[in-house]
Amino acid sequence: MPGPTCSFCGKSRERADYLVAGPGGVSICDQCAELAGRVAREALGSAGNDLLLTGIARAVTNDRRLGGLLGVIEAPAIAIREGRISWIGAESDLPRRYRDLPEHDCGGRSVVPGFIDASTRLLSGPEEVHIASALEFCARMLARGTTAMGLHVGGTSDPEAEAQLIAAAGSLGSRSPSTVAITWTVAGPEVARVVAPAASRIAGYAEITCGGDEQAANLAKRVAPMKPRLRTCDHPACRCWVGFEPATAVGRKVLGSAAIPLLRVAGPERFASDLIGRIESEGRALALASESSLDGFRTEGVPFLIHAAVDGAGMSFEVALWAATRGGALAIGDQERGRIRLGAHADLVVLDTSDPSTILDKPDGDQAETVVVAGAIAPR
Repeated sequence: MPGPTCSFCGKSRERADYLVAGPGGVSICDQCAELAGRVAREALGSAGNDLLLTGIARAVTNDRRLGGLLGVIEAPAIAIREGRISWIGAESDLPRRYRDLPEHDCGGRSVVPGFIDASTRLLSGPEEVHIASALEFCARMLARGTTAMGLHVGGTSDPEAEAQLIAAAGSLGSRSPSTVAITWTVAGPEVARVVAPAASRIAGYAEITCGGDEQAANLAKRVAPMKPRLRTCDHPACRCWVGFEPATAVGRKVLGSAAIPLLRVAGPERFASDLIGRIESEGRALALASESSLDGFRTEGVPFLIHAAVDGAGMSFEVALWAATRGGALAIGDQERGRIRLGAHADLVVLDTSDPSTILDKPDGDQAETVVVAGAIAPR
């Protein structure tokens, strides 16, 4: 009896790196999953999404050239062409050439860059039911303003299970309405040898747990061209830190490197107020991460992370908002998102308030009045 084949290209399991089975006997191979994701991203990027935002009380741009950490502009208009910021400035100075764009009146509300959750763990299995649940969760996050997130998968010693999780992550990333940046946790050399060729086409980062001076360096070679991230190291004198980007905010070596620490609301970093103070005083980049999972702790709104950072870790609101937008973008390796400036991706949130700091007043509520993804208003 013939085995399963890819429903799109017809490859058998033997000819593909891996197959992910869906409902009704439908399957997809790693190469078709990658192609589908690329086509979807290209279609979104070239969809010609044009928009004009007016009636804005103030906009947080995260452009320090405009003053302060957040670069706040009063009473601006924002013009978007083909999914990118084409003009931003005082609405009274709006050039005539942008006045024919489809207009959205923000009604005296404030605008911030799209929120970014730097680390989630939404996939616990490769089955379509897990992907569907994760997609539903992503949609709820998007409705609350989360336009991008980091997705961590893997960490088992079973190469076949890891391959299926990577394929599921690729499927989630290609179908999610928001941007998904994938990090694969590598458990050991055998898993790396078998899965890395396929994972490198889907994941941008490989997270490695150091087991000594040589192991992490050897694993890093196996997972190229993915960028390696070294998870918390238990060896203070370990030389394998050289050239790695640590993934957590624990330890002096992280502060002495170019890494972007993650403040995890469910982890010990939430209470490291002395560490947060050092990071702020040194002007370091910082990102917020929920570590949400479908079968454990989860939060559907980044405003809750902002509130936790301010209330639980003593962070200033300005730094917390920056960490939830621009800091998150840098943490997932996205240089384009997390700010409002000419040429930037138009991922924006129109808050239901004229003052962004009122996020702290109702962190569990729905703060997003309108969410814009790549220049298009996301359906509610």
